[in-house]
Amino acid sequence: MASFLNEHKKIPFLVNGITNESYWTNERTEGKYKTWGKDWKESAEFQSKICVVCGETTLLADKCLTTSFTKFGNSPLTFLKGMSCSEKCKNELEQMTRRLTLWPEFDMSKLLSLIRDFRISLGLRMGDTPTTFKPWDLIKITKKKTTEKHPIIESSEYAQSPQWRALVDYVFALSIDDRMNLLGATNRMSVGRSSQVNKDYTLKNSRFFVRIVYAVSKDEFLNAPLWALPSGAKIALTREKNFDMYKNFNVKLLFEKIETVMFPDGMTHEDYRQFTDYKTYRSLTQKHWWFAPVFARGSVGTESIRGQIDTYWDFILGLQRHVNRDERGRFLPVKFGRLDYLVNKNDGHNNRGMDFTRADIRRWVFEYVFPTLDVKIETEKFPEHSTEEELQDVINLTVYDLEHVPAYWKVCATLREKQEQSGNSIRKIVEYAWPDYEMKQSAWSRMNASEKRGNQMLERVFRYHNKKGYVYGDSTAVLVGKNEKVKYPKPSDSHIRIDGRLGRTLAVEFQGCYHYVDRHSVSDGYKYDDTLFLQGDIPVSMFAYCMDNGIDTPLKYRQYLDRQCRIACEENGYGTPVYVILSRHAYPVDGVHGDIPKWNRRYVNTSTCKYRDQIGLAETFDMQGREDIGDMIREYYHNIIEEEE
Repeated sequence: MASFLNEHKKIPFLVNGITNESYWTNERTEGKYKTWGKDWKESAEFQSKICVVCGETTLLADKCLTTSFTKFGNSPLTFLKGMSCSEKCKNELEQMTRRLTLWPEFDMSKLLSLIRDFRISLGLRMGDTPTTFKPWDLIKITKKKTTEKHPIIESSEYAQSPQWRALVDYVFALSIDDRMNLLGATNRMSVGRSSQVNKDYTLKNSRFFVRIVYAVSKDEFLNAPLWALPSGAKIALTREKNFDMYKNFNVKLLFEKIETVMFPDGMTHEDYRQFTDYKTYRSLTQKHWWFAPVFARGSVGTESIRGQIDTYWDFILGLQRHVNRDERGRFLPVKFGRLDYLVNKNDGHNNRGMDFTRADIRRWVFEYVFPTLDVKIETEKFPEHSTEEELQDVINLTVYDLEHVPAYWKVCATLREKQEQSGNSIRKIVEYAWPDYEMKQSAWSRMNASEKRGNQMLERVFRYHNKKGYVYGDSTAVLVGKNEKVKYPKPSDSHIRIDGRLGRTLAVEFQGCYHYVDRHSVSDGYKYDDTLFLQGDIPVSMFAYCMDNGIDTPLKYRQYLDRQCRIACEENGYGTPVYVILSRHAYPVDGVHGDIPKWNRRYVNTSTCKYRDQIGLAETFDMQGREDIGDMIREYYHNIIEEEE
């Protein structure tokens, strides 16, 4: 057409919009303008048209000069077929035509009203949304999959409802174009009534209702708990709408659900603790249909979720801020803090800078070490201004004591990273956590620490009950007569010593590893307490005697001395010694003691004791026939320790 215009610029028809039959005839242009058709008429009535909408006259010549030829067809005949002059008038003509047909004009307010009536018919409470559906109720209106546990309202439950039928009838009374826009369809075949609902008004697919909500209230739809939709609906909607369903992840809805469903009576420290383990999140997604796939590795949408919840601590902190408030909405003191998270967090999860600091370790000592091991300390004064007695309680803590404390090995790992010469002892922990503390090395020696701890506990018990005369230490001998010290049988000339003694009525022996393990045959990498190195070799003066009696190792010699100690105590009025087992390698020794469980470093058994195969100090005395001492220990614990706690 462009070439035609260039070639015939002076043709009167094109310039003036009139016909000059003497110049412009089919016969004259036959063959050159065949595309116009042989029946083309050059009469004036065909050179212009009047718009049926606005009444304006449009010339064919103007149309040729201002519009590409393909725009209005391949011949001027197409020009005449159009009844409007512009796109605006064309749209108006379509609306005029629609009003003359059976298709009603789309009315947003009417549709929202029908949706509201449908919600009321279901008995659902009103929500503060354009559709009046609450977010969790919105995702229930879909088609149920028999393989999924989901509280969907089956369409069979409301198919006979007049409110539902009115909504369906209105949607399918609209024009095809309106239905395509409303249902987000890309082809006309998918918006037919038969492709969406059955004859009995039940749903054929999972997306009919949510598609309508998306069209009329997009923000409401995107902020709903879309993660809780059936998987089929999520996949289909993601493909249709081409958007990330987790981009607007509404974590507040999830926290509200957790609070109301899982913890209606409030959350405890233990409740928060479970969320430090990735297994919790996995089990909750399997147990609760509404739980979001937070921290699910490789799941669709997890990256969007982690934009708001990156770590376990982010989740716990957000949940706690949501739940832990008073009636006026003010935050209450936290029940599960940063230190609790560090202590309990799963090592496999990303840290994101959440590691033990020096301040964290100080708090860990106060909030975990001391309470777990029944150590009473004025925290404001520790360690610089603590009493000697308080310091001894701390100094006497062994590695085996500390192993009972949650996160002990995590703290040790931090010490290895931060200290040039690290260790696992309480001494190394205090050195790191209180760098300005001038530690007296002699005072912090932990030789026989377990014995000292146990003896100090017994000393407090006897002092509470006004039982005087309990002594302990390296030189505590078995006495007879007027302070005469008892010796081992010949050829030995050594005095018999015990770990603790109450007058002449009670002997106490703390049995570490050297009573059960030969230090010359220990396994590499196996754990033994410090007492193992107290085991000496057979003395030269006793060597011949021992060889003659089958005592050929340091361990056998040690157990020989233990038997002689028991005999001496029984013969001199002390009765059978009470043995407090410190070693995990302990076993019954002929002539010494039977099967006695290991001591758990506590006064009594409590529900917080980590190892159920260990017993308290009171229970240790009970099972060896000294229930009187066991009762004393329990009374002291309940009246003093528990009261202080």
